[in-house]
Amino acid sequence: MEPKGEVEIPLHPSEATAAQTPLSPEVNKEVLASQRVKEALGKGVDLIKDKKDSVFFDAGDKADAKKDVETVLTQAEQRKLDSDGLRAFFSATSSIGAEAIDIEKAASENMRIKVGNRILTLDQWRAELNVLRNPPDGAPVDPQKAEEIKQKISELEAGDFAYEFVQEESAKQEKSPEDIVISRHRKSFEEQFKKAEERGDVPKEQLEKIGETLVMLRLAKEANGEAGIILKHLALKNLEENHGAQGLDDSIENLGKQAAESMNKVYELMEPGKAEEFRNAIKEGKLEDLITSGKLLKIERMRELLFGKDMTEAKLKEILDLNKKKKWGNALLTVLIIMLIGPMELGKQVVPMPGGN
Repeated sequence: MEPKGEVEIPLHPSEATAAQTPLSPEVNKEVLASQRVKEALGKGVDLIKDKKDSVFFDAGDKADAKKDVETVLTQAEQRKLDSDGLRAFFSATSSIGAEAIDIEKAASENMRIKVGNRILTLDQWRAELNVLRNPPDGAPVDPQKAEEIKQKISELEAGDFAYEFVQEESAKQEKSPEDIVISRHRKSFEEQFKKAEERGDVPKEQLEKIGETLVMLRLAKEANGEAGIILKHLALKNLEENHGAQGLDDSIENLGKQAAESMNKVYELMEPGKAEEFRNAIKEGKLEDLITSGKLLKIERMRELLFGKDMTEAKLKEILDLNKKKKWGNALLTVLIIMLIGPMELGKQVVPMPGGN
């Protein structure tokens, strides 16, 4: 199995071992390995952050180590380490030395580096680099050989760092065309939102529009539950209607039919009377009335239904807390958020409660 993809790291190490939805025996071993690695990465990032101003990363021959620290901490803010981030992580922990040995050992479980057609472990990769960088003393090296060694070092240093364990979502089939579209646009809107915030010259209404789309895309990316298609359909419709995305008609029509069927699964989680009221509000286009009435509440098992797992409160709040907007423009998005988190936790600025202002 080839290593692939970036790896998420927990905001706090303990999150990696939080209670999970029971897994089938055939993937449980790999998922447990995933959790151990994520916990180690979280601890490693904390250690690197704690030591960033220490003697381990002084100037001079440690200049590259300082750059590694910056790479790790910058990516850690997004809670994900890509190939460059993982390379920098292991370089930084190596600079720290003995204090990071246990963390590094745990974090390197299932760690693989792809160099050309070869797949190496971290120890193999380091051993090869060490031999190339430190040839036996006194051994003459002709110019041609020196150039070959330099090339091999460059190839090793450019290797792709990743993990080969099966994560919770990797046991699923290959991504659908819709998931590929969602993933591509999510990355684009992440960049748009960040740049717009940094510039500070984007009108608030436009920034909120970008932010809401990004929320939909983030939710859709995670929506791998039985009724997750609802969120995927919502995200694609938003891209077409509010941002002029082209070529989505077939996907939107296909997902729309599935989303309508999936809503029945949502109704099944609700009390009969509330389910009927919700169904009628959708048919009559009166979701706003249902929202402002304060009758909608958090629904148990809604997270499992949409995401295929009991997504943590911290993860949901990370997705939703982009620009602390007072009101979501899409009524169905607002309803789903209430069902996932609850009106009290959203706050009165988002969803008025009975008797509230």
